[in-house]
Amino acid sequence: MGAYRTNRRDYSKPGNPKNDVTVSAVGQHGLTVSRRSEKTYWELIGPNLFEEVTGPCEGGPFERLEFYGPASDHRLSFATEPHVLYRLVRP
Repeated sequence: MGAYRTNRRDYSKPGNPKNDVTVSAVGQHGLTVSRRSEKTYWELIGPNLFEEVTGPCEGGPFERLEFYGPASDHRLSFATEPHVLYRLVRP
């Protein structure tokens, strides 16, 4: 788990950690995701695929988060932001 950051348009400036998405494991099949001072809980629904459990409307739509890529370039994306890629921040 860890902090994930979006790709930036301007790599001459350092990334802003305030905009990072922080992911933490909860048990074997759960995650907490913190972004923009909001913390949500997610549950595993498929290989590397999680669905938000905190606050969904009855009947949907349901937000999903997917992890992918090799260990050397771990990434995630949200279903509602298909154009945005988050990469694991390496220390």
